[in-house]
Amino acid sequence: MSSNKRVIRNSFIYTTSNILLKACSFLLIPIYTNYLTTDDYGIVSIINSFTSVAIYLIVFSLFSAVFRFYADIKNDHCKVKRYIGTICTFCLITNVFFLAICFCTQKIVSNTFFAGVDFFPIVLLALIYTSTNSLYTLYQDILKSMQFAKKSAVTSLLYFFVQLVICIYLVAILRLGAVGTITAYVVTQIVFCVWAFVDLNKMDVFQFCIDKELLKESLMYSIPIIPHNLSTTIAQYVSKLFISGSFSLSAVGVFNLAQQFGLIADTVQSSVSSAFQPWLFEQLNEKERTSKKNIFDLTKMLTWAYCFIFILIGFFSKEAIEIIASKSYLPAWEVVPLIVLTYAIKIPYYFYVTVLFYYKKATNKVFIITLSTSLLNIFLSALFIPELSMIGSVLADAISMGSRVALVIVFSKKFGDVGFRLWSIVSRIIYTMVIMGVFLLPSYLNGSIGTLFEILVKIVGVLVFMAGILVFERKNLGNVKVIMLSGIDKIFRKGERE
Repeated sequence: MSSNKRVIRNSFIYTTSNILLKACSFLLIPIYTNYLTTDDYGIVSIINSFTSVAIYLIVFSLFSAVFRFYADIKNDHCKVKRYIGTICTFCLITNVFFLAICFCTQKIVSNTFFAGVDFFPIVLLALIYTSTNSLYTLYQDILKSMQFAKKSAVTSLLYFFVQLVICIYLVAILRLGAVGTITAYVVTQIVFCVWAFVDLNKMDVFQFCIDKELLKESLMYSIPIIPHNLSTTIAQYVSKLFISGSFSLSAVGVFNLAQQFGLIADTVQSSVSSAFQPWLFEQLNEKERTSKKNIFDLTKMLTWAYCFIFILIGFFSKEAIEIIASKSYLPAWEVVPLIVLTYAIKIPYYFYVTVLFYYKKATNKVFIITLSTSLLNIFLSALFIPELSMIGSVLADAISMGSRVALVIVFSKKFGDVGFRLWSIVSRIIYTMVIMGVFLLPSYLNGSIGTLFEILVKIVGVLVFMAGILVFERKNLGNVKVIMLSGIDKIFRKGERE
């Protein structure tokens, strides 16, 4: 299978599975809004955000190292086995230390990181969930680095199904509230952590060991990337703590619902990036003239794909919230388009930062960029949220993300031209923002404008957006058609073994 077809296929698999996961997760929202108090929903939101931050710190962001180093050693089975074994063993050890330290500092942990929630049982369950989550995430990234897209997707979907069933039983039937929700998370994680180690052993790519040289090299690569991996999650986590402190846990619950829609946008980008990153590494390794054209063509297609998804989320979030949640959550829709536009600003970041990941010594640049802009985000959140609530959080995200994108572009260009065309990407983002702003105006004006009229306006907006794509790409429609058809043919044809 050619590398171009592989990235298209894997992008499709990752994106489809993750979109399905996000779509299915909305099934839990009616359960949360009917069986959890707004305070309980706020607690669950804070715990999820804490986990998203802590998993990178516990294992020193070694997930990132797996992606990069596997590309270099994939043809040496013995080295692969020893490398994955080293990473997994080290992560097991760090998780034990994490749980021990947190248990010995219960009050500090509860008051500082969980808005004063009692340690027993919720915080303790949250810490166990965080620890097991880091191990399962490592397993998923190992599969992605080996380009086992189908196995990764199937495992993820099965994981969610098991979690959904347990959550429904504990929350909707036994009425255990936030405790039931977090317990469902913990049980699912334990089951799939066992699954992960059994599967790695079955594939013969794992052994308990610590290779000091491999570990040292991986840590030198991964530690500077920690701020990068935390860049979005830590901002969301801190924002929720600020909202809880300035307003209430109930306000956190409403904001969390808005973020669920926004995270669909990020899911699309991160899913595609999981396939794009190893593909770009291959293109850069080849150092052929055709590589730049391949990179340029693919980034254009991906930018349009991102923007189309963003348009759909931004336009129809209001109607979706009206269907899946109670009226008390409806104010959440007003910030969804703003959150989506923040992720639109992030599009060039995913492209250009991959260049820095390719050059191992450039990870210190990523460290500087993400650390500085994350600190800026926290500062702006503290400044804006007490006055502007949810809007303040989104505004802080947008400003810090714009700064991060600019710095990444500047640093990556020092390594030469790899095929990206900045104006090509930016012009499509600007076009998307204009369309979204114009055709969402009736919804924001509200007043006497009926829901049916709002929907019709949004549908027209989608059609105008698609017409704009035809104008932009009128000279390249033939190439786009060929690439898409080849990818679709591969997706639906019984393909080659990975």
